[in-house]
Amino acid sequence: MRGPLLLSIFMDKPDVIGQDCAARLRLTPQLSHSGHARKGARMPIDARWSQRASLGHVNRLCAAGVVGVLSVATWILVSSSTALAQYQPATLAYMSRGDRSEGLVTEQKSAEDIRLLSALVDVKRRETYNEWPAALRLRFYLPNQQSAAHVTLRQIPSPKGYYMLGNLTPPKPWTAASINEYRWPTTVISRVYEYQVPTARRTEFTKEDWMADLGVVVTLGEAEDAAVRQKVDVAPAALFHSDQPLEVAAYQFTFRTNAPATVTDSILSGANERVISNPDRAVTAGRPFTVRWPVSGQAEGWYQLTLDVRFTGGTDGKSQQRVVRFYHRRSLSSP
Repeated sequence: MRGPLLLSIFMDKPDVIGQDCAARLRLTPQLSHSGHARKGARMPIDARWSQRASLGHVNRLCAAGVVGVLSVATWILVSSSTALAQYQPATLAYMSRGDRSEGLVTEQKSAEDIRLLSALVDVKRRETYNEWPAALRLRFYLPNQQSAAHVTLRQIPSPKGYYMLGNLTPPKPWTAASINEYRWPTTVISRVYEYQVPTARRTEFTKEDWMADLGVVVTLGEAEDAAVRQKVDVAPAALFHSDQPLEVAAYQFTFRTNAPATVTDSILSGANERVISNPDRAVTAGRPFTVRWPVSGQAEGWYQLTLDVRFTGGTDGKSQQRVVRFYHRRSLSSP
């Protein structure tokens, strides 16, 4: 087991640990949310990921003056996947819970070059989570002749395990040309939050922050390998808990590659007109990145997101493309 080995290394070199922490604190950049200044805007997952990666858990420990050898060693031990398998409460494991499967899973290394992690609706009005509501709600619109929908909701970045919801059995079958909704109790998800976020950190990493790290993919048609198919039809979904107007402000599509790459994305309307085109950007292997499309003034109907990926760093310039088709509806409010 790696725990005793890690502990012995830290016990042997406490001075090195303290010097390294101090150096990291001096070099930590000050990050801002300038790219997401709209009041109430949902910061894309990739922006939050970069912020946390830059600040880091060790830096927080150093800033608080908690650089004790045992504390740091214990943090690394508990954060490892080996420790997760041993210490995760059995009641929080991903399992069947009646009309759904829900709980924590251990992240597996993905063999796919590109994976769609989330197709999410960003609504104009944000919600707060001072206390956990009795239930959460997931809502999406199914276009004409589309009655087969398969829902997977999962946590994208996570410190300990990954929350997942799937294998849903709705109270009534999904309905085409209609707004569909699924509700589930917060009994499990609230305990996952408490397990992943220590009490001392809950003022800086709130329930809203935790909920913002959830992604959802509602695939239309066949469910098998939908997230990795070259072409896939999805129904972007809104995640919320209160009765409120759900006016669509933007769509957020989150992907991940298994190797460093340069990515270009564009969105075409059903009339094959380009409505958005973003320049090349570099993405890091294993780190999520988001394509965000504000939809103000756009006509309802089918749209197509095309992602062109050129892999770099030992992949001999291999290129791949992903196409995600979706139906834009201005509002997901109840009819």
